[in-house]
Amino acid sequence: MSQRSLARRRSVVVFGSLALLYGSTIHARPIGQGAVRASTLSIEDAINAAKHCLRERNVSLAGKFIESATFHRNQRDNRGRYWTVTWGPREAAASRPMIVGGEVIVAVFQTRACEVRYGE
Repeated sequence: MSQRSLARRRSVVVFGSLALLYGSTIHARPIGQGAVRASTLSIEDAINAAKHCLRERNVSLAGKFIESATFHRNQRDNRGRYWTVTWGPREAAASRPMIVGGEVIVAVFQTRACEVRYGE
């Protein structure tokens, strides 16, 4: 057997092994993963859900503005994908550090359930 055909066989074995590994990772994904991506809340829906949650809990947003809305793909703690919407005080907003107190932080999950925290 020539060196050329031996090298060709080795490359076929290597590429075949890689294809097999790649194929097995595709089949190992959860069945409903495509449906999860399709049901991701938009930023507008997340902000509206956060406002609704705060209204239900009688949290006042007077004198506050939306500082940020951040999407998280956290797979730990069974949280999955969720949005964090933060309201901060209007006064001296440009000159203050990120979290100094007075913030209202709402985590909005894909089911529109929410969790409210306060900055210290």
